[in-house]
Amino acid sequence: MEPLSSVSGIASGVNFRDLVDAIVAAQRQPIERARQAISEASARRTALENYRSLLVKLRDAAAKLASDAAFDARTVTITGTASGGRPVLRASAAATAVPGRYSVEVQSLARAEKRASTGQLSATDPLNLSGEFSVNGRTITIDASDSLADIRDAINAANTGSTPSGVTATILSVAPNEHRLVLSADATGSAGMSLADTNGSVLSDLGLLAPSAVISAGSDAVVVVDGITITRSSNKISDAIEGVTLQLETAELGTVVTLTVDRYTQEAVGAAKAFVDAYNAVVEFVRKQAQGELRNDPTLRTNRSQFAQSVLSFLVSGAGGDLTGSALGFSLTRDGRLNVDEARFQSALESSFEDARSTVANASGLNVLREALDDLLAPGSGILDARKVRLDEQVQTLESRIARMEDRLESKRAALLKQYIEMERLIGTLQSQGNYLSSQLAALQPRSSK
Repeated sequence: MEPLSSVSGIASGVNFRDLVDAIVAAQRQPIERARQAISEASARRTALENYRSLLVKLRDAAAKLASDAAFDARTVTITGTASGGRPVLRASAAATAVPGRYSVEVQSLARAEKRASTGQLSATDPLNLSGEFSVNGRTITIDASDSLADIRDAINAANTGSTPSGVTATILSVAPNEHRLVLSADATGSAGMSLADTNGSVLSDLGLLAPSAVISAGSDAVVVVDGITITRSSNKISDAIEGVTLQLETAELGTVVTLTVDRYTQEAVGAAKAFVDAYNAVVEFVRKQAQGELRNDPTLRTNRSQFAQSVLSFLVSGAGGDLTGSALGFSLTRDGRLNVDEARFQSALESSFEDARSTVANASGLNVLREALDDLLAPGSGILDARKVRLDEQVQTLESRIARMEDRLESKRAALLKQYIEMERLIGTLQSQGNYLSSQLAALQPRSSK
């Protein structure tokens, strides 16, 4: 360990550690400037990420506005109920549904076939029945040691895999000594289930082939649409009225309900409002960035001009037809914000649906805007991703530079301390020698006589 005097500057009267710290601190200015540059680059990167997020929302909103989904939405209303207010049916409509009105009467619902065996004394004791039988074409083998529960499990095992039988078996315990095997078709319809003894008489012995075994017969649904009778095996009917799926709920002869399919124009209005909001969010971001992290950024300046020109083109020229964006209720404010008069857009959809649809789907201005957004946001090759990569590289370069400068300063600090320690030693040595010489000189002086 170095002597305290050589480290603290006691010999020379100079605090060398504070002096070295001051020298090193004066030479840290480039590091501080580099750290500031990193902070500014990170702030720009964050701002670009926020800008990108807003552009993604604008791109998605523009795509939604031009999509079929915004204009092909349908609503279905049903007027009328069965006795007691019970619903006769429910319905939904796809984009392919043609607006119109239909009268519907549900005369009968589709039902699944269900059969029950004769009562057995036990569900778990061997039945002493053996043989083979088929359930909807699936073969099941039974041994004499099998119980009613075993037969149930074998039937359910056949209702699995890629070719299930479509029949489910359960056991109904009527009393302690009366257990019945119940077979239920998974699907509704008059086809019911196909049962047959193929080797032996297991099904016959259980009474499952007898007419009395039928708890409920399989039946088809019968629906009358606009006076035309339609029969289907399911209560869910999607191939009667084009684009409309009917879910039958209650069968009641003589009860006719009215089913109305119409366009759901509010979907398009909502898409227009979402597009306007997304566009204005971008405009507001660019306005605030005039004094923010991205001030004087060339990308934002170019985008602002390009987006404004695209929207202006949409407002004045539309898609080349009779309607323009302005005629649909869109307008630009003096500060560059976009507005939409929802009532006017709704009215245009109701009076000139196809023209309004074509205007927003095919307008050259909106197409240019969507293309510009796609280019900006292209993963890896887009301008914003390229900017982000450059900023990341800049930060990495600055961090490497700071690390090298820190290493150099630390080496310099060590070298300076070493030099000052050596100087302290030298001063200390000289002081010791001077003190020794002074004492020797003093000893040589003659003593004064009293």
